[in-house]
Amino acid sequence: FKDMLGSVQDAFGVQVKQRDAPFVASTMTPYETPSEEDLSQNEAKIIDLQKSVQSLMEKDENLSENVQVIADDKGVLVRVGSKFVFARGRAELSPESYPIMEMVITVMKQRNFDMVVRGHTDDQEFMGTAFPSNWELSASRAAAALRYIIEEGGISHTKLKAVGYADTRPAVPNSSEDNRAVNRRVEFYYYLPGEATW
Repeated sequence: FKDMLGSVQDAFGVQVKQRDAPFVASTMTPYETPSEEDLSQNEAKIIDLQKSVQSLMEKDENLSENVQVIADDKGVLVRVGSKFVFARGRAELSPESYPIMEMVITVMKQRNFDMVVRGHTDDQEFMGTAFPSNWELSASRAAAALRYIIEEGGISHTKLKAVGYADTRPAVPNSSEDNRAVNRRVEFYYYLPGEATW
């Protein structure tokens, strides 16, 4: 469109300097993937991080079956069902969570990324706990995971933050117990320094 506009402007005597484009603009299909030359430096770092996380997960069968890794244009999300990290209605890390937490720490030590820990719950309040609502529960879980990363991993607190979302960001509709189990999760989102993201 810009090239055509330049031609029209030239025809009417308007001088416009055209920028040389190294590629033809197009929309990528699902069957196309960009070559390494087409990737920006940040995109290459994100893809490298995703590969690194998946490689670490493949070393542990329990991790590879219960952890999801999702990349987007700003970073990499590691999603873990809360039953593998916390007991129901509790905010203390379970012993089963340690391999997951060690993987998270290893990635933080190997790559120059910041991270936000996100706590999520389903839409039901869990009665009989010390938490008056799912807001406190989700925030306490995120804070507990963050504290472990700082204390056990020696990661600077300036590279980390924690947030609780309660049931405001369901991954799937809260329409069945299986779906609610999916929504009870902890997410570790690695993002490039300087990006403002939660």
